[in-house]
Order: sequence, then structure tokens, then C-alpha cells
Amino acid sequence: MQHGQLVSHVDTDLVSRAELRAKLKRTLSQKEAVAICGSLSEPSKMPGHAYSLPARNCRIGSLLQQLSKAVCSHCYALRGRYVFPVVRRAMERRLASLSHPRWVEAITALILRSRDAWFRWHDSGDIQAWSISRTSSRSRGICRR
Repeated sequence: MQHGQLVSHVDTDLVSRAELRAKLKRTLSQKEAVAICGSLSEPSKMPGHAYSLPARNCRIGSLLQQLSKAVCSHCYALRGRYVFPVVRRAMERRLASLSHPRWVEAITALILRSRDAWFRWHDSGDIQAWSISRTSSRSRGICRR
């Protein structure tokens, strides 16, 4: 496989997870992966990286914020560092990237290169659609440590 070549479909039953990880690491450079899906977030209270989306775009959370007893009514991701302009712009870029055809490949490469023992999906924001849940689960299967 050449650098920059797209991994369109890989049968994980025929290829070991280690071989798949090695192939995905080589498909995109760090710079290319970040250009596709944005950088990983670095929450200060987590032992590794995360992938945060803007909490104000939560489909379910925006409804739950209106209920005083719901956990989302006191959403931590609507205050603190999450409202800094640079952080908000990064989360908006990540949200916009979710439909990119090489998103799974890019996010997988970034997660694998981070070498973190832990990775948190959505330290802010939430799954925006069922298709995103399926897409991120493909990456989770490859990156499982």
C-alpha cells in the first residue's frame, strides 16, 4: 500500500487487527488526517485524547437542557474552556468533518498515532446521527487496545 492510498474496505476477519492498524497508520500523514477530521481534543481531566463536538449542537442534549432535572441542564461543555473561541472553532471543524468520505481512516490514524491507552468519544457533544455511530464504531473496532 502506498502513502496516501485509500483503504476502502478491509475484511477484519481476513486481516489481523495489528496488520490493519499498521496499514491505516501508513495511509495518511498526521497533517492529512488532521485536515480531514480536525485535531483530537485534549481534555485536562482525561488520561488521553478525545474527540469533542459542540455541545450546543447536541440533538438530544439541546432538548434535555430544558428539563431542570436532566443531567444536560447543567452541561459542563457549555461553559469553562469549551466556550473559548479557539476551542469552539475546533469543535465546529470536527462537526463539519463527520461526512468526509475518509473520516474513519483519518480518525483511526490519529487515534493510533496518539498511542494513548484511553480515548474518549464525545467528551462534549454527542452522536449526531445513527450513521455517525456506525462510522465511529468501525474506528473503535480497529483501535481497540
